[in-house]
Amino acid sequence: MIFFKYLQVQVIYTHKMIKNLQIIYVAILLLSISTLKSQVQFGVKGSLQFTNIRNVHRHSETRVFAPAVGLFAQIPFNDFNDSWFFKPEVVYSEQGEKDGKDINVKFYQTYINVPLMVKFYFEDFIFPPCCRGKDTHEFFIEAGPQVGYIINQKNKFRDKKWYGGVSKFDISAGLGGGISFFRKHEIGVRYNWGLNNIYQNYRAYSKNGKWFKSHNTSNLGVSYYYFF
Repeated sequence: MIFFKYLQVQVIYTHKMIKNLQIIYVAILLLSISTLKSQVQFGVKGSLQFTNIRNVHRHSETRVFAPAVGLFAQIPFNDFNDSWFFKPEVVYSEQGEKDGKDINVKFYQTYINVPLMVKFYFEDFIFPPCCRGKDTHEFFIEAGPQVGYIINQKNKFRDKKWYGGVSKFDISAGLGGGISFFRKHEIGVRYNWGLNNIYQNYRAYSKNGKWFKSHNTSNLGVSYYYFF
């Protein structure tokens, strides 16, 4: 009888201890999330970019100074990190190209792009130590995939008639870098290399007699980032 009472007391004590541990765990988790949230930065970006579409329009030329604007978040990978960040973006982007012989023919597309970048800050090692670090300026590099969805296009009829129409999605890989001032203002350059055929139904004839499709979008942009 005494043994069963002792066992009952131990079960109750263990249950209370587990409950207390759960409360402590939830408190630590919420505190960690709150601390990490306080380190998340948000900002706006704007850029001018050069875009083109390869292997489709016969006399195509690069679209110069097409605008792109968007919002982004910069999220540290953990509380103990001050160099590595995850940076998702949502960007309104003007892309495409124009006909080199006919100034009235412009194959322009408007996309909503979602880049998912991994970003790394590092010191420049050029200026003296007193002028380095996030309290002054530092360099950064970034890389990651991007998915775009088309929301508007010019010469839609001509695209469909001659080239089969442009795909709704544009998938690319981005690589960039730049300089950051006080982790508040940044200037960067990024190059995106298209990975999918945006003209899926168009086939170009190569010199060796084989059909191929490679209608990727490339763009090079200079961006300005502002954190708030």
